[in-house]
Amino acid sequence: FMLVKPLHIVHFILESINSCLSDFSIPQVVINNAAGNFISPSEKLSANAFRTVTDIVLNGTAYVTLEIGKRLIKAEKGDLLNVDLPSLSPTFKG
Repeated sequence: FMLVKPLHIVHFILESINSCLSDFSIPQVVINNAAGNFISPSEKLSANAFRTVTDIVLNGTAYVTLEIGKRLIKAEKGDLLNVDLPSLSPTFKG
């Protein structure tokens, strides 16, 4: 099951996890990767754009980890793997 939603928004995370658990039950393994991708050369990113990327990647991953982690602990099963890699188009050339 792959989920593609704006995971930096907490209510989408709760809705998505509840839907997933309803459809599939508690997972044995969760691979969590919130990605913030910009189609822009790195040198053209504003401070606000960079803040948005890091918000999506770091906070989105953390929110999913916290919510599904609590449920895995309560069920006494499952493993969680986080993959945090902000994707910024080609870095500075020179």
